[in-house]
Amino acid sequence: QVVLDYQARKFYDYIRERSLFVGKTTRSNPPFKRKLLFEDIVPSKLTTDGDDADVDNYNLDEQSEERPTISKRIAASAFLSLLNLASKELIDIREYQDQDADDGFKVMKGDDIVVYA
Repeated sequence: QVVLDYQARKFYDYIRERSLFVGKTTRSNPPFKRKLLFEDIVPSKLTTDGDDADVDNYNLDEQSEERPTISKRIAASAFLSLLNLASKELIDIREYQDQDADDGFKVMKGDDIVVYA
């Protein structure tokens, strides 16, 4: 039995719930059954329920100006919480393997990080 503090338990429950809605079923990383992107857990842009329905009506430049971005502090805190959960083997974190990418260092984005729950 893994002991989590209140905040970590809440975040873990949120990840599990998000994985049911936007995650994909996987058998490639047992014992985890669902996978989702870090971007699915902590989106880089905030949206409201009605925003996704009207995506075709706006061009991308207008969307990015209207939607507030998540601060680096929130994203870093969420990633730290992910690392904490991964260290307790409640989730697993992997890098999205791009076949065309070179082997050098790169800055990762939210959709480069795969979370297994």
